Amino acid sequence: MKTKIEAETLEQFVPELFQAAKTQYLKNDPAIKRIQKNSGIIPVAITKEHTIVWLDVADYPYKEWKFRYATRNLIKNKGIIDCFTTDIKILFHNDLDQALSQFQDPIGFIFHMSKCGSTLVAKVLDQPDTLMVVKEATPLHENLWQYLTNNWQHPVKDNKNNLRLIRNLIRLLGRKRLTKQETYFVRFRSWNIAFVEIIQQAFPSTPCLFIYRDPVKVMASILNKPTTGLPRLNESGAAAFITQCSKSELSQMDALNYFTRFYKQYLNLALHKMKNTHYLNTLFLIL
Repeated sequence: MKTKIEAETLEQFVPELFQAAKTQYLKNDPAIKRIQKNSGIIPVAITKEHTIVWLDVADYPYKEWKFRYATRNLIKNKGIIDCFTTDIKILFHNDLDQALSQFQDPIGFIFHMSKCGSTLVAKVLDQPDTLMVVKEATPLHENLWQYLTNNWQHPVKDNKNNLRLIRNLIRLLGRKRLTKQETYFVRFRSWNIAFVEIIQQAFPSTPCLFIYRDPVKVMASILNKPTTGLPRLNESGAAAFITQCSKSELSQMDALNYFTRFYKQYLNLALHKMKNTHYLNTLFLIL
């Protein structure tokens, strides 16, 4: 796909957070102690250098429709309370496992094909104070999967460390920070379904919901108002990994064929690779 669409990333939204966090790099032991002591500290980004940016979000409810907007609004309204960085390998650490021993697994995962009403579903689920929905969290974006696939060279290996990394990252995102919070859902980005098998291996008991609607209507919607995310994926090599087409092939495609490759793969994975899954056609939710 030749057309490039500028995407707004968390680092573009709040560069001051990344600048401040880089000046506070912590090794594993002091970082784990700080994380364990303060339930407001969560990972808010993984950088291209594969460091984790941690931020004390206190009891901010994260009700915005995307994680990055919530983080931006939090910093705009309350400033940066506490932040630091660590190596991504802290998520492998045994002591972090112990620190997270009291944490709950998510009550459910939400996967979707985009432009299908998943934002509305997440908003509905997010209404009770007892529930939180982690919505397209920045740490679950490209840099995580680039790291786990060795720069998009191979599928994520289902070894102990990788499963622990995914498990700990998601548990940290769902930390109980609000008094009434009892559990949480995780809503992924559409293309995260490329990693549904390893995610489900990390959380074998967590049920999934796949949200979809008529692919023709989805394509009409996305061509009318193009997404910013999918074109950017071709620059990193993620698009080739997800669609199983070469980067060169994808670069020559028009928008219709480029997006079709993604949605075909989403539906194939949803039908043949997902386990413990319910399927929701949101036709009537978005009429």
